[in-house]
Parts: sequence; C-alpha cells; structure tokens
Amino acid sequence: MKIFSGKGASLFILLAAISFITASADSLARIFLLIPAGLYKIFDLSFEVLYDIFVVGAAYSYIEDAIMMTVSSLIGPKILATLKVFYKRAEKQ
Repeated sequence: MKIFSGKGASLFILLAAISFITASADSLARIFLLIPAGLYKIFDLSFEVLYDIFVVGAAYSYIEDAIMMTVSSLIGPKILATLKVFYKRAEKQ
C-alpha cells in the first residue's frame, strides 16, 4: 500500500488532514439532517432553541476539531504502525 511507504512527517500531515475532514463532514451531516431533513420537528424544537443549539454547536465544533486532530496525531501513528505490520505479514503469505 502506498500509504505505508511514506515518511513519518507525511503520515502526520495525512492523519491531521483526515481527522479534520472527518470531523467537518460529521458536523455538516448533523446540520443537513437537522434542518433540511426536518429532524428538528421530531424533537419538537422551536426556532429560538434551534438557534441556540447552532450558536453553541459552532463554538464546540472548533474545539471538537482540535481534539480530534490532537488525539489522532497521538494515537494514529501507532495504529498505522500496527497496520503496517499486519500488511507486511499478509503480503508475505
């Protein structure tokens, strides 16, 4: 696999980018389910409550992105190293 042939710094950048993109995609999916799909009607939310949820959620979104990137940069290389070992074993068989 091409991902396992890279250097450590490029893996760090790759992990940070993947973490940021997945956290952003998660936030966007929640937004599009809540408003256009009408999920807020199921929860019986008024416009004021919905507005408050979005304001607080916008602030927490940046915190969530930072936590996601930090955790993935700390744990991600170890997971990739483990996957690399399993990949090499499967390649030998």
